[in-house]
Amino acid sequence: MNNTPAVASARIKARYDQLVTAGKVKLSRGLDTLMRSHPFHGHIANAWRARPELPNRRELAVGTMGVCWSGGAVLLVWNPEFVNSISELQLAGVLLHEVHHVVLRHPFMFPDRDSPEFDGYAAIVAEEVTVNEFVTLPLPGKPLRLEQFQAKYPSLRPFESTRGRYRKLYNAARAKRDHEQRQQLLKSLEEQIAEILSAEGLGDLADSHAGWGSFKDGGAAAALAIAVATSEALRHHGHTLSPALRDLLQDIYAGSSAGTMPGGALEMLAGTARARIPWQKILRRLLAVNHESEPTFSRPSRRFPDLVGVLPGSRRIPVRRKLLAAIDTSGSMSSDTLDEIAAELRVMAKSYEVAVVEFDAAIQRQYRLSRFGAAAGDQLTTMQGRGGTSFLPVF
Repeated sequence: MNNTPAVASARIKARYDQLVTAGKVKLSRGLDTLMRSHPFHGHIANAWRARPELPNRRELAVGTMGVCWSGGAVLLVWNPEFVNSISELQLAGVLLHEVHHVVLRHPFMFPDRDSPEFDGYAAIVAEEVTVNEFVTLPLPGKPLRLEQFQAKYPSLRPFESTRGRYRKLYNAARAKRDHEQRQQLLKSLEEQIAEILSAEGLGDLADSHAGWGSFKDGGAAAALAIAVATSEALRHHGHTLSPALRDLLQDIYAGSSAGTMPGGALEMLAGTARARIPWQKILRRLLAVNHESEPTFSRPSRRFPDLVGVLPGSRRIPVRRKLLAAIDTSGSMSSDTLDEIAAELRVMAKSYEVAVVEFDAAIQRQYRLSRFGAAAGDQLTTMQGRGGTSFLPVF
């Protein structure tokens, strides 16, 4: 029997390919189950791209399943062995779990995860308990539930916000101690939390949070894309949600927790930010086509080439698509973030017809960007708002 390294490697690859093929079928069925049982969540997950965890690629190593921001969209990364080891109903439950993390804005909630003041234990417990409170499908393993923590933290109540639970669970001494241990041992936050949960006999995580930093790197584009997708899903399927989850989402996306009064302040922007997002590539994929067809007698018809001059052919002509860019100018947006948005819009205006709406809790300003840099730059040197946040006037 030939057991050379090359043969062993070929067998491993063949085994991996089999798992990926089977996993893709199972993932499709799990998504179909989610679409039928939870249309709101299926609407969100159906727009994601999916990619199996790749061998020897650390940035895509999740072990179970996780989400990240990549190429202008949410990317679902899944481990082939994990997907094939659970039932289709459990797989739908993990997808449901992932969607809750995204629509509840958990990847954006704690930007200072490397800070000594950040309590990773409190954050993960608050995130997992809040998500699993609304997961009505079975999950693999022993997911974290509210009742496991109420004896130790009696102030925890059903259907609280993630941030409210984090405040109740927060321990400054633990945050500092855990940060120092991670620095000394070069251990990831997930590994450390998994050890703590195991020591307390509290089960494990159904998914990986390792890719959440990419949402922060995605900046305003990632935040806006998720807000738009969630608001659209609420419009179509909000009536299918439980009242508690619907109220929680409306608090997040209608700005009731950040004030509801519009402002009128004019924010001066530094103009030093540089565009980083490949808008042409992203929008070409989202809009599907950048051309339209028009009849012409200069080309023969493809179906009736003999009828030249009688039946027109067709030709493709480039089209400048019309886009609406809605900018949240509320008090929660920093001037640096607004400056980054302005830089991206200047690039976008070169290839598309861009109309801009600046809003906080109300529409503040509306204008169109010129495709020429100077005019676009002049319009985007200031932004108006700085009040509370509501996406409703925009939609």
